[in-house]
Amino acid sequence: MRKAHHQNDMAVMQAYEFTKGSEAYKSEAACVAELMKLYQKKVEEIEKR
Repeated sequence: MRKAHHQNDMAVMQAYEFTKGSEAYKSEAACVAELMKLYQKKVEEIEKR
């Protein structure tokens, strides 16, 4: 199960182009924070339409 979770984490990192040097790689919490920033940016773009 841990291996599958890790593989999923790596797939998400790759999909969002988070590199090993990025903030998102530091911890799961940092990754979630970066994903939430992207989400908020997208919501703001949609609301401007």
